[in-house]
Amino acid sequence: MTARRLLLVRHGETDFNREGRSQGHLDVPLNLLGMAQAEAIAARLTDADLVRCVSSDLLRARHTAEAVALPRGIPLDLTADLREAHLGVLQSQLIRDWGEVLGQDSDYLARLSSRARPPGGESPLDVRRRVQRFIRQLRTTLAGLPPGDVLIVGHGGSLRALLAVLLNLPPAAGWAFRFDNCALTVVDWRPGDHSQLLSFNDHAHLPG
Repeated sequence: MTARRLLLVRHGETDFNREGRSQGHLDVPLNLLGMAQAEAIAARLTDADLVRCVSSDLLRARHTAEAVALPRGIPLDLTADLREAHLGVLQSQLIRDWGEVLGQDSDYLARLSSRARPPGGESPLDVRRRVQRFIRQLRTTLAGLPPGDVLIVGHGGSLRALLAVLLNLPPAAGWAFRFDNCALTVVDWRPGDHSQLLSFNDHAHLPG
C-alpha cells in the first residue's frame, strides 16, 4: 500500500469540555463554540485532497466530521473503534474529582497506567487494541481508492493511542500527546515502514 497523509482532528468543544467533566462514551453534543470550531477546520481543509473521512460514531465527533465531509460530498464512515475510552464510574465526573470518586489520592490521574481500568470502563491498553483494529480495517478500506488524504475525527484518548500506534511507539508514549479541540495533526502514513509526523496540534485556524 502506498503512503497516505492522515489528518487527525479531535472533535469540537462540548459543554463537558468547558466544565472539565469527563465524557467517555456519553453522547454529548457540540456547544456553540464547538460548532464554530468544526466550521473552522472545514475551512482549513478546503484545499485538502480528501478521498475519505472516518469518524467516531459519537455525536461530537460525527458532527465535526460532517462539517468537513458533507459540503464536499466526501464519503464518511462511522466506527465505534475511534470512540473515547469508556470511563465507567468516572463518566460525567469533574476530572479533578477522579481520585475522590475512586477513593484514591488526588494523584490518581498522574499515576494512571496503561493497564489501569476504572470500574465499568476501559484501560488505555483496551483503547490501543481498538485503534489497532481500526488501522487494519482502514488499510482494507483504502486499498481500492485513488491517492489522496484521509480525515480521521476522534477524541483525545483515541487519537493519543492512534498516533502512538502509527509512529510505532509504546503504549505509554500516548500520554505525551495533547489534542486540542479541532486542532490539526498530520501524519505521513507508510504501512509497513516508518510513518512521519508532519505537524502536531496546529490550531492557527481556530476562532479566538
